[in-house]
Amino acid sequence: MNRIFYFLLISFLIFGCKKDNTSLVNKAYDLEQRGEFEKAIVILTEAIKINPMDLDCYNNRAWDYYDIGDNKSALKDFEEMLKIDSINTAAIYGIGFINYKEEKYRIAIDHFNRVIEIEDDKPKFIFRKLGEEEKEVPFGADMKKVYHFKSLAQKELSKKD
Repeated sequence: MNRIFYFLLISFLIFGCKKDNTSLVNKAYDLEQRGEFEKAIVILTEAIKINPMDLDCYNNRAWDYYDIGDNKSALKDFEEMLKIDSINTAAIYGIGFINYKEEKYRIAIDHFNRVIEIEDDKPKFIFRKLGEEEKEVPFGADMKKVYHFKSLAQKELSKKD
Protein backbone atom coordinates (compact mmCIF):
# COMPACT_ATOMS: atom_id res chain seq x y z
CA MET A 1 0.00 0.00 0.00
CA ASN A 2 2.80 2.43 0.88
CA ARG A 3 4.54 1.71 -2.42
CA ILE A 4 1.43 2.59 -4.41
CA PHE A 5 0.96 5.79 -2.41
CA TYR A 6 4.55 6.90 -2.97
CA PHE A 7 4.38 5.95 -6.64
CA LEU A 8 1.22 8.02 -7.09
CA LEU A 9 2.67 10.93 -5.12
CA ILE A 10 5.89 10.97 -7.14
CA SER A 11 3.95 10.60 -10.41
CA PHE A 12 1.75 13.53 -9.47
CA LEU A 13 4.73 15.68 -8.53
CA ILE A 14 6.53 14.88 -11.77
CA PHE A 15 3.66 14.90 -14.23
CA GLY A 16 0.88 16.77 -12.45
CA CYS A 17 2.81 19.96 -11.88
CA LYS A 18 3.64 20.72 -15.47
CA LYS A 19 4.55 24.36 -15.71
CA ASP A 20 1.88 26.39 -17.45
CA ASN A 21 2.13 30.06 -18.28
CA THR A 22 -1.50 30.57 -19.32
CA SER A 23 -2.50 32.71 -16.34
CA LEU A 24 0.50 34.98 -16.92
CA VAL A 25 -0.29 35.29 -20.62
CA ASN A 26 -3.89 36.23 -19.79
CA LYS A 27 -2.70 38.81 -17.25
CA ALA A 28 -0.31 40.31 -19.83
CA TYR A 29 -3.13 40.47 -22.38
CA ASP A 30 -5.30 42.41 -19.92
CA LEU A 31 -2.45 44.83 -19.28
CA GLU A 32 -1.90 45.30 -23.03
CA GLN A 33 -5.58 46.09 -23.50
CA ARG A 34 -5.20 48.88 -20.95
CA GLY A 35 -2.05 50.18 -22.64
CA GLU A 36 0.20 49.12 -19.78
CA PHE A 37 2.89 47.72 -22.05
CA GLU A 38 5.80 47.99 -19.60
CA LYS A 39 3.93 45.88 -17.04
CA ALA A 40 2.91 43.40 -19.73
CA ILE A 41 6.57 43.03 -20.74
CA VAL A 42 7.51 42.06 -17.18
CA ILE A 43 4.71 39.47 -17.04
CA LEU A 44 5.56 38.05 -20.48
CA THR A 45 9.20 37.76 -19.45
CA GLU A 46 8.09 35.56 -16.54
CA ALA A 47 5.86 33.54 -18.89
CA ILE A 48 8.82 32.96 -21.22
CA LYS A 49 10.91 31.73 -18.28
CA ILE A 50 8.21 29.12 -17.65
CA ASN A 51 7.85 28.16 -21.31
CA PRO A 52 10.77 29.40 -23.42
CA MET A 53 9.22 27.85 -26.56
CA ASP A 54 6.04 29.96 -26.42
CA LEU A 55 6.09 31.92 -29.67
CA ASP A 56 3.01 33.93 -28.73
CA CYS A 57 4.78 35.30 -25.65
CA TYR A 58 7.77 36.42 -27.69
CA ASN A 59 5.48 37.91 -30.35
CA ASN A 60 3.35 39.81 -27.85
CA ARG A 61 6.37 41.03 -25.95
CA ALA A 62 8.00 42.17 -29.20
CA TRP A 63 4.95 44.27 -30.09
CA ASP A 64 4.82 45.64 -26.53
CA TYR A 65 8.46 46.71 -26.90
CA TYR A 66 7.56 48.34 -30.22
CA ASP A 67 4.64 50.15 -28.56
CA ILE A 68 6.99 51.73 -26.00
CA GLY A 69 9.52 52.66 -28.69
CA ASP A 70 12.11 49.96 -27.96
CA ASN A 71 12.61 48.63 -31.49
CA LYS A 72 15.93 47.00 -30.59
CA SER A 73 14.29 44.73 -28.00
CA ALA A 74 11.36 44.06 -30.32
CA LEU A 75 13.74 42.91 -33.06
CA LYS A 76 15.56 40.73 -30.54
CA ASP A 77 12.30 38.95 -29.64
CA PHE A 78 11.40 38.44 -33.30
CA GLU A 79 14.87 36.94 -33.81
CA GLU A 80 14.28 34.63 -30.82
CA MET A 81 11.07 33.47 -32.47
CA LEU A 82 13.03 32.60 -35.61
CA LYS A 83 15.49 30.55 -33.55
CA ILE A 84 12.53 28.44 -32.42
CA ASP A 85 10.71 28.42 -35.77
CA SER A 86 12.81 29.60 -38.70
CA ILE A 87 9.84 30.14 -41.00
CA ASN A 88 7.52 31.92 -38.58
CA THR A 89 6.02 34.63 -40.73
CA ALA A 90 4.73 36.62 -37.77
CA ALA A 91 8.36 37.15 -36.74
CA ILE A 92 9.56 37.83 -40.27
CA TYR A 93 6.73 40.32 -40.77
CA GLY A 94 7.59 42.01 -37.46
CA ILE A 95 11.20 42.47 -38.54
CA GLY A 96 10.04 43.86 -41.87
CA PHE A 97 7.58 46.22 -40.23
CA ILE A 98 10.13 47.66 -37.83
CA ASN A 99 12.63 48.11 -40.64
CA TYR A 100 9.90 49.90 -42.62
CA LYS A 101 9.23 52.23 -39.68
CA GLU A 102 12.98 52.89 -39.40
CA GLU A 103 13.00 53.76 -43.13
CA LYS A 104 15.16 50.76 -44.02
CA TYR A 105 12.94 50.02 -46.98
CA ARG A 106 15.09 47.48 -48.84
CA ILE A 107 15.43 45.33 -45.71
CA ALA A 108 11.69 45.67 -45.06
CA ILE A 109 10.80 44.64 -48.61
CA ASP A 110 13.12 41.62 -48.37
CA HIS A 111 11.32 40.47 -45.23
CA PHE A 112 7.86 41.08 -46.69
CA ASN A 113 8.84 39.10 -49.78
CA ARG A 114 10.03 36.26 -47.56
CA VAL A 115 6.65 36.21 -45.79
CA ILE A 116 4.86 36.07 -49.15
CA GLU A 117 7.13 33.27 -50.35
CA ILE A 118 6.51 31.18 -47.23
CA GLU A 119 2.78 31.83 -47.13
CA ASP A 120 2.38 30.88 -50.78
CA ASP A 121 4.00 27.51 -50.10
CA LYS A 122 2.38 26.58 -46.80
CA PRO A 123 -1.08 26.10 -45.29
CA LYS A 124 -2.21 28.52 -42.57
CA PHE A 125 -1.55 25.95 -39.84
CA ILE A 126 0.94 23.12 -39.79
CA PHE A 127 2.19 20.67 -37.22
CA ARG A 128 5.82 21.30 -36.35
CA LYS A 129 8.10 19.96 -33.69
CA LEU A 130 9.03 22.88 -31.45
CA GLY A 131 11.37 21.80 -28.70
CA GLU A 132 10.06 18.68 -27.02
CA GLU A 133 6.52 18.80 -28.33
CA GLU A 134 4.79 18.73 -31.65
CA LYS A 135 1.96 21.21 -31.96
CA GLU A 136 -0.12 23.13 -34.45
CA VAL A 137 1.69 26.36 -35.28
CA PRO A 138 0.02 29.30 -37.00
CA PHE A 139 2.21 31.25 -39.34
CA GLY A 140 0.49 34.33 -38.07
CA ALA A 141 1.25 37.04 -40.62
CA ASP A 142 -1.70 39.17 -41.72
CA MET A 143 -1.17 39.09 -45.47
CA LYS A 144 -3.14 42.31 -46.07
CA LYS A 145 -0.66 44.13 -43.86
CA VAL A 146 2.29 42.44 -45.54
CA TYR A 147 1.18 43.59 -48.99
CA HIS A 148 0.21 47.03 -47.69
CA PHE A 149 3.54 47.79 -46.04
CA LYS A 150 5.48 46.23 -48.90
CA SER A 151 3.69 48.61 -51.27
CA LEU A 152 4.39 51.60 -49.03
CA ALA A 153 8.06 50.64 -48.71
CA GLN A 154 8.35 50.32 -52.48
CA LYS A 155 6.83 53.79 -52.95
CA GLU A 156 9.21 55.31 -50.41
CA LEU A 157 12.15 53.56 -52.03
CA SER A 158 11.17 54.84 -55.48
CA LYS A 159 11.13 58.42 -54.13
CA LYS A 160 14.77 58.03 -53.07
CA ASP A 161 15.92 56.63 -56.45
